[in-house]
Amino acid sequence: MSHFFISYSRRDLEIVDKYVHALAEMGMNAWVDREDIKVGNSWRVQIVEAIDTCDAFVFFLSSNSAASANVHKEVILAQDSGRPTYVVMLEVVRLPAAIRYQLAGLQFINAPLLGFEKSAQILIDALKPHLKKRRIKNPSSKLNWLFRASTSPPSIRKNKNNFWLSSPISPTPIPHSSASPI
Repeated sequence: MSHFFISYSRRDLEIVDKYVHALAEMGMNAWVDREDIKVGNSWRVQIVEAIDTCDAFVFFLSSNSAASANVHKEVILAQDSGRPTYVVMLEVVRLPAAIRYQLAGLQFINAPLLGFEKSAQILIDALKPHLKKRRIKNPSSKLNWLFRASTSPPSIRKNKNNFWLSSPISPTPIPHSSASPI
């Protein structure tokens, strides 16, 4: 399921929950540690997996989150995972050196200047394009889509160590990712 990872300090719970609620009202799934970490599981592993699989990373910047070592780790993990990152600045604060590099050059949403409603709308609008990115769970369904207009099935040809699919629709061979035929 697609989700947006929420990185925050628990000391900012009240305001962060307002943003999470605004996202939920728009049908956006926000992954929040205190709600989504399952009992008995390693919270570290679940946080890493949630960041690795999120559609975008949302960081709520405050003096509290800027001082949190766990939040620093989350920001670094998001950058390492190549996740699109959005920063909602809850208060004007200098970025700590530990995460300044990861956030350099990003445009922040300035909540103190814009107010809650306007900043929440800007965040929602920024995240909307990420909802359109749907992952294909079954790779064969992509192949079925590619060849659905064809009356004859694709053929499989071997070229050295790679297998190729060719189709009456496309004369260009399509490389197959596995080392064995479909």
